[in-house]
This record gives sequence, C-alpha cells and structure tokens, in this order.
Amino acid sequence: MERILRRLQEVLQRQPVDIDYLHFVLSHEMGLLHSFANVVQLPQDVVRALSDVLRIFRLQEEHQRPLASSYVEVVGGSRGQTKFVVSKEHLQNLIDMQLSIPCIAKLLGVCKRTVFRQMREEGLSVKGSYSNLTNEELDSLVRSVKLRMPHIGYRMMKGKLQAMGHRVRWEQVSASMHRVDSAGIFERFSGLGCVARRTYSVKGPHSLVHVDTNHKLIRYGIVIFAGIDGYSRKIMYLGASNNNKASTALGFFMSSVEKFGFPSRVRGDQGVENVGIAQCMFTVRGCGRASYISGKSVHNQRVERLWRDVWMAHPATAPENLEDIQDLFLDWNHDQVREESVSGVILPPIQCPLGSQAMAELRTGINPETTSQDNGRDLYKAALDYVILHT
Repeated sequence: MERILRRLQEVLQRQPVDIDYLHFVLSHEMGLLHSFANVVQLPQDVVRALSDVLRIFRLQEEHQRPLASSYVEVVGGSRGQTKFVVSKEHLQNLIDMQLSIPCIAKLLGVCKRTVFRQMREEGLSVKGSYSNLTNEELDSLVRSVKLRMPHIGYRMMKGKLQAMGHRVRWEQVSASMHRVDSAGIFERFSGLGCVARRTYSVKGPHSLVHVDTNHKLIRYGIVIFAGIDGYSRKIMYLGASNNNKASTALGFFMSSVEKFGFPSRVRGDQGVENVGIAQCMFTVRGCGRASYISGKSVHNQRVERLWRDVWMAHPATAPENLEDIQDLFLDWNHDQVREESVSGVILPPIQCPLGSQAMAELRTGINPETTSQDNGRDLYKAALDYVILHT
C-alpha cells in the first residue's frame, strides 16, 4: 500500500499532471494487486477506489470518437436520423484483421451499435473466428511456448498463439498464464518500471520506419539487420548476414519495399551501413522533408525495443541453456595434449580418386620439388587439372 501511495503522489506532484502516465501507473498497480489477491488479504475499499478510477479512464476513451471515415456511406431518409452504412467487404476485412469491435467503430468513426447492426444485417460474426480450446488444451499450448521462450509476456504470447493458428481472447490468455506461470508474472510485474518520456506519435502505418543493425554476434561473423514500423510495430524485415556493408543493409530494406512499398520516412543511426538506405530515400521521397532522419542509436527507440524483445524471447536466455563456458570448452576440446615430438602433419586417411596407373603418371609428370615461379600455385593447378581430367 505504501508503494501505491508513493507512486501516485509522484505522479500527482508533477504539474501539469500526465494523464497517460497516471493511467499506466494505475493499470500496473491494479495488475499487481490482482496477482496478490489469492495470497494476501487486501483492503477492498482501496481496490474498489482504484477500479473506479480506471473505469473513468475507459469511459473517457470511449467518448473520444473521431469523425466518420470515407468508407462509411451516409444515407438520409425523409424522416429520422441519417443511417451509416459500411460495405460488407470492408467490414469483413476489418474483422479478418482480428480487430475488436470498439477498435473497428473507432476507425470508422461510428458507434459500436452501428457496427453490430451492420454485422447483423450482413450475417457477419466475430465469435466464429475464435478457437474452441478448452482450458487444458490452452494451458498445454501456453506451457509449450513458455518452455521455448520463458520471458514471454501477455502480448507476445497472444501473438505466438495467433501465429500457431489459434485466435484466443485476452481474458483466456491472461487466465491461462496465471495458471501456468503465476511466479513469472509476479516477477515481471515487480521488476516493471515506467519512465515518463515524451509521447511517441506518428500519423499512421508506414509513416516512419526505424532501421538498425545489431553487432552482438559480430565475433562469430554474424550481423543482424532489422526494420520496424513505428506506428504498428510490425517487423518490416529481420535477417542476418556475414558483413555490415551498405549494400547489404540496402538489400534487406528493398526486400521490405517489394512487399510493403516505400515508407514516408526512415529513422536510423549515423553508421556508414545506412548510407545506401539514405540515398534511396532521398532519391524516392526527395530532400528537405526529413526523408531519412539520422541520430543517436540509443534514441532509435522502436527498433531498440525490438532488439530487447528478440533477446528476451529467445530460449538461449533460459537458465537450463546457460552452461558454464568452461564446461563447453571441455566438451569441445576433450583430446589429450600430445607430448611427443611430431615431424609432420597427420592427415586422416582419404580415398584417392585416381587409379594406380593414373597415379603413377601423375608422379612422373609433376614433381612437387621442382622450382616454381608462382609459389607453387602453378604446380597445384597442373595437378588439379590432371585429377579433374582423369576422374
């Protein structure tokens, strides 16, 4: 309780009050209280008061409705209010994108009752698109995903299940993760913090794409390239290469352009590997409009968050996969050190592709001890040509 009081006082002491930050703090603390509900007896008046404040936030968001979009046809009659009509194809596309009814209503600029009425008239339904999984089946799927990605959260778990072909409601995902991994949920909640930052805002999808390269595996000759949409956080491209050249970065970027088209702007760091992308954007979108925005890599927040998600969701971070590096070297290099002196190089036995007669002709025709004018390359080339000719 002291923690909740302290955090709320810190938010309210900032003038003007950041409403979004206050909403985040309340949601975070309510989630923590729900995790403790079955273990610790909590004062119900405090929980009820916090729930009422969150309910006010939700009501305020519902009343902030934009104007009707161009996909909505306004039909007026001789009497009564005008009627909003949405085409069946467009409404079906929005449902197939797995958007919620409140989100569809907000995008179209109409109320939820209008969307429900249109769906009823066209015979469309959202319930039929959800998977009919029992709690045991869902828990089994969640448990298998947690074994591979132990640090995965609610949002990534829902996306993983969706990639596996199962569309599940948020409530089912949350309840299943509480049943399967309640200790992990408490650990993530207790370590979660929030820093009041400037609000990230772009007009829409493809307005700004963040690109970056990751060099954590450069010692193994692996460079990871990534690009992510700033609005939807859709991964535009994610791949690896054995070099950090500008042509390689441009190749990954153009592969996303072939699928999704050119973005309005690109944000990247000041590395030389992004020169090709910058030149391409200036050529296509023009100069003087920030077609390519360069700056510090640590401020490229969308793609930096992507690196964190990729690393935390990888099974290599699981405790059972983190072996001692000394044991790893012992497994690889288990041969004993030879103390006796060796005058040459020991080669494994190989099968010669030449017959006995062809081998005798090779020894007669090419003498490896003769003087070479090309550091032995001419003798090697002659022997290789002979072997290719006689096999």
